[in-house]
Amino acid sequence: TDVMTLVDGNVGIGTSAPDARVKIVGDDTASGITLRLDGGGSQTQRGIVFAVGGADYGFINIPVGGGGAMSFGAGPSGAATERMRIDSAGNVGIGTTSPDSLLEVSGADESQIKVTGTSGVEAVLRASASTVTIGSNTAHNLYLRTSNSARMTITAAGSVGIGTTSPTDGKLHVNGGTSG
Repeated sequence: TDVMTLVDGNVGIGTSAPDARVKIVGDDTASGITLRLDGGGSQTQRGIVFAVGGADYGFINIPVGGGGAMSFGAGPSGAATERMRIDSAGNVGIGTTSPDSLLEVSGADESQIKVTGTSGVEAVLRASASTVTIGSNTAHNLYLRTSNSARMTITAAGSVGIGTTSPTDGKLHVNGGTSG
């Protein structure tokens, strides 16, 4: 069995017929395949850089002294910059290099998380300089839920229902009694 093969400028590890610049083929043993990048010395970073014509378009990086963080970068015209980081606690930051919660999204003027269903329904959570928005970019109802049940509904037409998912034509429909 060939350990390493060089064919027409392609390198094969575990294969005698590499069909890419570098191709690694493993067997079915429990050890599987591991690609290990292990640097030492005074480097400031260790990782993989994706470049075209010598210009960096993306990277996966482990900063030296980064405390176990891993960063991911991308950018146009060879100007790759960090876009996402996973810190040693497992926190993910998009637009920030120091996330302090499980997921933190940060933008210059406005940050938005959008979830789109296969039917095209869009739910958004947006923060800007002076407002916070929770809602839908599409004409669908918004439900506030507890214990897996809808407790308040805001319809696409703007009617509000408390204790009902089908508020009547009025702007506010409260189903049930009040206490106090």
